[in-house]
Amino acid sequence: MDGGDHNFVLTLSDFDAIKYIGVGGYGKVFLVYDRYSHKHLGMKVVPKRKLRLPKWVKLFEEQRIMRLLEDCPWAVKLQGSFEDSLNFYMVMQYAAGGDLLQRLRRQRRFKPSAVRQIFAELVLAVQELHKRRIMHRDIKLENILLDKDGHALLADFGLSIGFDAETRVWNDMVGTMGYAAPELIDAKYTYHSYEVDIFSLGVCVYMLLVGAMPFGNEERMKFEDVAERTMHQPAAYPDDVDACTRDLFDRMLAKDPRQRITIPDIKAHPYFDHMSVVESSPYL
Repeated sequence: MDGGDHNFVLTLSDFDAIKYIGVGGYGKVFLVYDRYSHKHLGMKVVPKRKLRLPKWVKLFEEQRIMRLLEDCPWAVKLQGSFEDSLNFYMVMQYAAGGDLLQRLRRQRRFKPSAVRQIFAELVLAVQELHKRRIMHRDIKLENILLDKDGHALLADFGLSIGFDAETRVWNDMVGTMGYAAPELIDAKYTYHSYEVDIFSLGVCVYMLLVGAMPFGNEERMKFEDVAERTMHQPAAYPDDVDACTRDLFDRMLAKDPRQRITIPDIKAHPYFDHMSVVESSPYL
């Protein structure tokens, strides 16, 4: 396996473990210190005993997609990978700000101005993925990280898929219930495409602004109830959410993917009239 910025083969002895961060994909994620670069990095540790052939394929597809995004300012960077007899290791950029779900649990709701800034960056992130013919398929608050300056980064590409020619795939139940688009749940749909990411992004920004999921989740409701609400029930809003915001969110959460708003139309929506949705990296 390659060593990213290193010009030698990585081993576990190149890193000092600092603390456990959380679960990612099929393994656990740790904060580590790289003795070579003197940087703090994230390390996903995947036990080989948990990996059967389909999961191996997905793991290597995740790496391939992360390499396609190595120059994207809105995605977590893969620094390298290696393996030993017990585990497979992926070394990644560390996002010091943690994930948005942790932040939301502490804050309960985000201020509208903060939601708008994060939203704008995520729109550019999804636009960049789709421009590179990549569908994330599991956008959720746990998979949106913040760097030390508070800028958003998409993470965990374990369910992502990259296209060579075809831009839709046969339906299978991927994603996370509560975030997953209706076409991933409803048997009447045979295919899904980029629109699933728009829906999941809509759920995320709704949660940041409102402080709850628009259609519920499996932690508090039965799977069937969440699915039914996702497919048929409109989102409800507190009185303090203005009509312009409701219009944009509702168009992102449209049940029919053919009626769902597109990225260009999101960027042109009056919701963003008072800010600049820049195309360049926030770090420049």
